[in-house]
Amino acid sequence: MSPKAAIRIERIVKKGRDYLVHYSEKEGSDDAGKVSAILLDEEQMVSYRILKDKEYDSATWRKIEKEAGEIVGYKKALSFINYQARTEHEIREYLRTHNMTAESIEIIVKRLKKANFIDDRQYAMNYVDNYLRNLKGPLYLKYRLQEKGVDSKIISQVIEGISENVQKELIMQIIEKEKPRLETYPVKRQKEMILQKCLRDGFKGDLVLKCFAQVKWQSLHQDRLKVDFQKISQKEHSQQKIIQKLLAKGYTLQEIKALMEESEGNLESEDYYFE
Repeated sequence: MSPKAAIRIERIVKKGRDYLVHYSEKEGSDDAGKVSAILLDEEQMVSYRILKDKEYDSATWRKIEKEAGEIVGYKKALSFINYQARTEHEIREYLRTHNMTAESIEIIVKRLKKANFIDDRQYAMNYVDNYLRNLKGPLYLKYRLQEKGVDSKIISQVIEGISENVQKELIMQIIEKEKPRLETYPVKRQKEMILQKCLRDGFKGDLVLKCFAQVKWQSLHQDRLKVDFQKISQKEHSQQKIIQKLLAKGYTLQEIKALMEESEGNLESEDYYFE
C-alpha cells in the first residue's frame, strides 16, 4: 500500500532559473488547506517530477524541503565566496548564522569542496603571497590564518616556505621606507621605532637586529633635541630629571650635556648684556 498523500501542488511560477512552487497540505494536518510556497531548482523539479495537481506523501515532501534548504544554503555560500575568498571555517560559521543544521552544513561544504570552491591550502598560499607584498612577516601571517580557522598543519607548511632571506629583504624594505621620516630622531630612537613596527608586522627581533647592522644610519636631530630640551626644561628644574627624560628619547649623554652647557653660556651672556 502506497503512503497516503499529504501535499498537493497548487501552482508553479518560474523565478529566473528556479521555480516557486505553491502547495497545500491535505486534511488531517493542523495546516490543512493552507497554501505555502517553496523555491526549487530545475534539478529538483525534474528529479521529483513536480507538476501542478500532483500529490506527495509527507516523507517525500520533507525530503524535498530539506534538499531545497540545502540548495538555498549552497547558493548563499557561493555568494559569500564570490564576494571574496573564504576558508572552510568561515563558510561553516556563515551557514550557522543562517540557521542551517549541522547535517546540511556538512552536505553543503562537501559539495563546495568537490567543486573546488573551498581549498584552505590554496587560500593560505594566496593569503601569504598577498601579505608578503604588503611587508608582513610570518608571525603576523600565522596569527591571521589561525583567526580564519585554517588547520595548523597547513599554516605551518605555508609559513615554513618563507625563507630567512625573503624575510630579511622585507625587513630591509621596511627600514628604507621608514628611515627618511625618522631622521630627525636620534639613531637609537630610530632603531627603537622601526624595531617596534617590524615586531608588530610579524618579524622576529633577532632578525631585525641583524638587518640593522647592514644599514648606514644618520641623524639630523639637533633641532629636535633643542625643542625637546626647551619643553622639558619648562616643566622640570632638576638637571638630573631633564637628562633622564632626554636619554629616554634616545639622545646621548654627551650631546645633552653639550646643549645644557651651551644653554647656560647663553644665559650668562644675556645676564652680562643687561648689566
